[in-house]
Amino acid sequence: MVDLPSRPVETLIALSIAVSAVHAIRPLVARGEVLIAGGFGLVHGLAFASLIGELGLDRGSLVTTLLGFNLGIEVTQLLVVVLMMPSLIVLARTPVYAVFRVGVAAVALVFSVSWMLERSTLTSVDPFEGAQTWLVEHPWVVVLSVAALAVTAYAFTLGRGASVTPGPVTRPVTGRRGRPW
Repeated sequence: MVDLPSRPVETLIALSIAVSAVHAIRPLVARGEVLIAGGFGLVHGLAFASLIGELGLDRGSLVTTLLGFNLGIEVTQLLVVVLMMPSLIVLARTPVYAVFRVGVAAVALVFSVSWMLERSTLTSVDPFEGAQTWLVEHPWVVVLSVAALAVTAYAFTLGRGASVTPGPVTRPVTGRRGRPW
């Protein structure tokens, strides 16, 4: 139903990544993750719809292609979560996590702004394309590097005698008279 040229859509994708990166550094909207994720999903969905629309498939092929594409995306996302989440959970329990989160967000912001400038034709080349391509082509280096950082930060935190936070501190749920339920 919506047919847009690819350059503006790709520029919006880069902008959505930049907004997500800025929000990771300093929240733009209190509890705005759902709004940001929704906008992110809509923009990325528009790009994928445009790409699939350009294939000129008939209705039967379109359904099969969409199903296969969506299953592939979901399996890939689950694989990333399974590989990265344990390290991120361990890292989040150390003082290193805040610096790590801001550092990764800053790199994503630089990459996305560079890509946005190139896709909007304000620059002719993305100077970080080589680094981006290398990261995509070497996912195990990324996974193992984050795991090594998590283990090192955790061991260093324990070695210094600091407490390792098990997660968010919560208060017990209480009834009307202040008694725990």
